[in-house]
Amino acid sequence: MTKLYRRLLVATLFALAFLAQSALADTYYDYADVLSATPITQTVYGDTQREVCRTVHGTNGLRAGRHVPDGVSGSGQGYSLADVIRQDIASTPQTSRTCETVSVREPQTRTVGYRVAYRYGNKTYTRTLENRPGDRIRVRVKIDRP
Repeated sequence: MTKLYRRLLVATLFALAFLAQSALADTYYDYADVLSATPITQTVYGDTQREVCRTVHGTNGLRAGRHVPDGVSGSGQGYSLADVIRQDIASTPQTSRTCETVSVREPQTRTVGYRVAYRYGNKTYTRTLENRPGDRIRVRVKIDRP
C-alpha cells in the first residue's frame, strides 16, 4: 500500500504543477495604445500670503523751496501767520506707497489622477491612473478557457 500511496501522491503533485503552470500561462502582460489621458482635478481652498500695495496721494504741507519768513516769529517784517498759511494752501503734491502682507483664501486646483482611454485588440477600455501615461501602457491579459 505504501507504493500505491507514493504513486498517487506523485501523480497528484504532477497534476497540480501542470494545472498551476497552465493557469499562469493564461495570464500575461502586453502593451496597449493610449488614446487619451484626461486629468482628474480636485479643488481645495488654502490660505496664500500676498503683498498688497496701495499708492496714497496727498500733500506735504509746504511748497517746494519755500521757507517760513522771519516775520512770523514777530520780527516786525510785516508777515503774519495767516499770510503764511494762505500762501501754503497750494502745497506740494506727494505720493507714497504702502505695502502689507495679507492672508487670502483662494481655490487651488490640483491633479489627483488621469482618466486613460486605451485600445487593446479591437476594444477600447478606460482606466484611472495616478500618473500621466505615455503613448503606451502595460496591461494584464487573461485568457478565459471554456
